[in-house]
Amino acid sequence: MKCSVTGSIGGWEGCLKALAVICLILVFLLPGVQVEADNGGMPPLPHAFYGNITIDGEPAPTGATVTASVDGQVCGTIMINYPGRYGADDQGSFGPGVEKLVVQGYLNSGDTVEFFVDGAKAVETYPFEPGEVTRLGLTILLPLATPTPAATATASPTPADTISPGSGLAGLSTPVPASTPEPAATAAPTPTPSPIPTVTPVPEPSPAPENTPGAQLDAQANSLAPRAAFCVDSLSISPAAVSIREPVTCSVTVSNNGDAGGSYTTVLKMNGQFVDSQEVTLGPGESVDLHFAVFAEEAGKHMIQVGEIAGGFTADELSSGLSQAVISGIAAAAALVILAATLIVIRRRRDRLEVR
Repeated sequence: MKCSVTGSIGGWEGCLKALAVICLILVFLLPGVQVEADNGGMPPLPHAFYGNITIDGEPAPTGATVTASVDGQVCGTIMINYPGRYGADDQGSFGPGVEKLVVQGYLNSGDTVEFFVDGAKAVETYPFEPGEVTRLGLTILLPLATPTPAATATASPTPADTISPGSGLAGLSTPVPASTPEPAATAAPTPTPSPIPTVTPVPEPSPAPENTPGAQLDAQANSLAPRAAFCVDSLSISPAAVSIREPVTCSVTVSNNGDAGGSYTTVLKMNGQFVDSQEVTLGPGESVDLHFAVFAEEAGKHMIQVGEIAGGFTADELSSGLSQAVISGIAAAAALVILAATLIVIRRRRDRLEVR
């Protein structure tokens, strides 16, 4: 009886020890088990472009769309607000805070960026560099149309009728008396064409040159007129790690570095998509702190962009903020405690049986 009981208890001890070993293995392995999506790389910082733009030597018109693409994929677009300039406001200023052509996405440093204006490809290209702001002039050369030559009608001269010598009068329908001598054939005089009158085109009045003293004074007055110049900086994202649907506060500072007051709309994007905007009115030298609240619907890393600056935060799947690895570790530790308590109880019972 003693041997059977001991053997039975020993069998249970072997099973429990095996379970303890398995739990220990889980404790070491589970912290490394994470959802693969959480490790997805965050897109690099965008590369902003601005500068002059011409089409066949003429300034590109207002309303045309400038597109940037990499390997055939569109990575950024912007509309021209001022003739001959992209990334400028409607006054032609490239100042701080003016929206630029932002190229962004899952790109690699050195990828070739191509530029198009309403579908026409620019001559220039540029390598993608995360976080850079580049002034780049763009040139569009449209293909020349080949003119089709017009057909020229050539009048063929009609030969005059001639009388061959010795032909006689056989071809005449009216008989002529033989006694009448045959008159000599006289060639009809060729009429002289009347001269065609030449129409002299009336020259159109030339437009007044733009480089007149009055135009120069107007341009100089416009360039010297006081303007507002807005700048967005000091992006702060807090907290940097949250659970999904947990609010994240994004703060920026908007400053007016110009010499005139004005209004400016600050736009916040998350993962390249519009989320929120705030409009402020500032006088010269004034600044204000703006705060945006965002949250993520999916786990992973998310990029925040406000103006030309960007940052990011990470969202986990669990609403409690604890990772799956921590929960698994706690469960394994609890299982070990239960197993240890069970082994102690079994050992005490075996000792009691042996004493008896």
